[in-house]
Amino acid sequence: MNRPASSGVRWCRKSSPNALFPDYVVSLIPVMDAAQVGNLRIVSCVRAAVVMVAALVVIIGVTLMPTSANAEPNEPPPASQDVEGVDPDLVAAVERDLGISWEEYVARSEAAADAAEIQDAPGVDEVRVDGEAVVVTGEGADAEAAAEQVGAELESPSGPSAEDLAALFLQEVGAEVFVSVVSSPEGPVLQVSEETEQARTFADEQGIALEVTPWIEQNARIGEYWLDGGGGARCSIGFGGFDSLGRPVMVTAGHCTQDGQVRSAGFLDGPARGTLAFHQFGGPGNTSGELGHDVASYRLDRSDAIAPQATTWPGSLPITGTANLVSGASVCAGGGTTQEWRCTSDTRVGVAHVPGFGENDGRLVQGLQMYGMSTRKGDSGTGIVMGTRVVGVLSGGSGAGERPLAMASGLKPLTDAGYSIGVALEKPTVGGAGADGVVRGTLPRSPGAAALPAATRVSVTIGNASQARAVDSAGRFSFTAPSNQNAVVDIRAVSGYSRGPSVQWNSVVGTNTSHRFCGLRDGGCGQHFVGGSVYWATSDSSPVIVLGKIGEGWGRMGWERGWLGYPTGDERCGLVGGGCWQRFQGGRMYWSPATGAHAVRGRIGEAWNQMGYEWGHVGYPVGPEVCGLRDGGCFQRFQGGTIHWSPATGAHLTKGAIASEWGRHSWEKGRLGYPVTSENCGLRQGGCFNHFQNGASIYWTPATGAQPVWGEIRRGWQRQGWERGRWGYPVADERCDHTGGFHCTQRFQGGTVHWDPVRGARLG
Repeated sequence: MNRPASSGVRWCRKSSPNALFPDYVVSLIPVMDAAQVGNLRIVSCVRAAVVMVAALVVIIGVTLMPTSANAEPNEPPPASQDVEGVDPDLVAAVERDLGISWEEYVARSEAAADAAEIQDAPGVDEVRVDGEAVVVTGEGADAEAAAEQVGAELESPSGPSAEDLAALFLQEVGAEVFVSVVSSPEGPVLQVSEETEQARTFADEQGIALEVTPWIEQNARIGEYWLDGGGGARCSIGFGGFDSLGRPVMVTAGHCTQDGQVRSAGFLDGPARGTLAFHQFGGPGNTSGELGHDVASYRLDRSDAIAPQATTWPGSLPITGTANLVSGASVCAGGGTTQEWRCTSDTRVGVAHVPGFGENDGRLVQGLQMYGMSTRKGDSGTGIVMGTRVVGVLSGGSGAGERPLAMASGLKPLTDAGYSIGVALEKPTVGGAGADGVVRGTLPRSPGAAALPAATRVSVTIGNASQARAVDSAGRFSFTAPSNQNAVVDIRAVSGYSRGPSVQWNSVVGTNTSHRFCGLRDGGCGQHFVGGSVYWATSDSSPVIVLGKIGEGWGRMGWERGWLGYPTGDERCGLVGGGCWQRFQGGRMYWSPATGAHAVRGRIGEAWNQMGYEWGHVGYPVGPEVCGLRDGGCFQRFQGGTIHWSPATGAHLTKGAIASEWGRHSWEKGRLGYPVTSENCGLRQGGCFNHFQNGASIYWTPATGAQPVWGEIRRGWQRQGWERGRWGYPVADERCDHTGGFHCTQRFQGGTVHWDPVRGARLG
């Protein structure tokens, strides 16, 4: 392919909800010639913006683009459809280029993946698909059993394999015009860049077809792709995955490493870095004379650098697994340089001769040829997908033209070395525990996928113990609810080293609506759920649930920052009037339908306890504790009265008419001060009383009402035997007069009591 007249990197900021690399937000507009730059100058930033979140765009990043339309020319494609979670441009490309719906495409791809599984069965030479049909070529009982496994008839081999023919051609004719040898329904096809006499003679001698086709070239040149250690742009990102130890890697084309000279890979505008871990271009050891692949991996220093998705710049596709290369399969790709999705079903497995880095340095690459897919420089390494599975990375191509040709290398060297591709896993949904104590849930498939990734399990973690639960074909799984109802269970899908988003579940409050958040007071943590919240007083303490009206009341008091602190016990219900209560570090919260949620603590709470809690004559609290009164006092209202407390007097109850009369005298701020006893009843004539701080009392009877007595008159009444003496109960307030000397009077049932400093208190 010709070099562009000029090259350059342009940077554009962007944001998108379908970000392939959500932590990073910059994209590379790949190198192109002056005319291309001019045409894209307006749209590239817009595209990159939409895209950018579709890809962290490793500097390795630019992807591939096919350009073929395989639908019948007179047959209109199906109406475009929306597939939730799948780039609509990809759905449109499937309909446009393949003439089928997304569902048909995925179904055929899954069938092709199943067929490709028998590629390595003994006696099998080749497997190819034709729409929904599978064709198996080979010999022997094992090959016959493999064909039966995929519902295909076994055909006898029609000649030497593509690998043998390629090696023989290079040996007898040479590499000058050799492009590739590929399979076809009629047998192997020799492809050359021009028909020479030697090539024709070879084809005739071998009894194979001869085709003239453009050269397959690398789609990358030094200094035109992603950023290497020196800051030069290199190839496209293929996929994210893992090495045999589960460490994150990026997969790309082997020739992008320049036979291992490019030791590092970087990501645009992001901290992630990669170090070369594996590379093969041609045979093992990057040899030109042996059949091999074109694939490499860079070990990443961040596990979140690449999401499990294939991408174009504008959109993405969740990946659910890998599949072997198979002739006739429908595949799609999207490139960072080409910047759009293209699909084709005109595919053939074969061996290609791809230029290396020096003179006479051609490499033999085994892979899948894709006809009708145009490529541009910078597309090397981009991912090739079949349905929602990965089949390989772009190795090279012939550019554009009437029938452009591209070559995909499979991933076999990586998978043989224990590498795996990252797969997209969804968040589980979980129901409540059944009567049998079993919790049942469902794991959804990724958007647009026909099935869950292979070997998917659900990891269920309770405390420090984890267990793997099987998932059936419908995504259903189950586990036994923990005996501790406060325990928070972490549930997430797992497939190999891939991990899906987690959901937390609790048998009381259901699934979480927030992540666990820490850094609260005293090092505590919390998490919100559908039915309430769970809090930990310290990061390693036992969880406690708060919910409903008590939880709301606690929130109004400032959560753990208020004087109640953290919950220390479970909510308990079944109290009088349908009430509930819960213990906290600083006190208790009580709730009933009639009174709402209110907290009690300290001396007021102790006094309430002595009066029988909510089932006593005081009932539930109806308001919060209020402090800041005279002499450091506090009070709290209850259904049956009010409890006042001060350091000097303790906590005592006032209620009814006595409380009203005390209020008429300005409560604790008036002459009576704080109560020093709670209301006492059972006196003569059904009377009740409260004693107060300043030598004062308030007495009440149904006949006399509530009347205060204090000072010398109260002391005189006391000497007469209180209400039991001949004075009886007071029936009016004390009145004093300074006329003619200080003199006070107060009417009692037995008459008027007079007092003066000389004669004291006396009746009559």
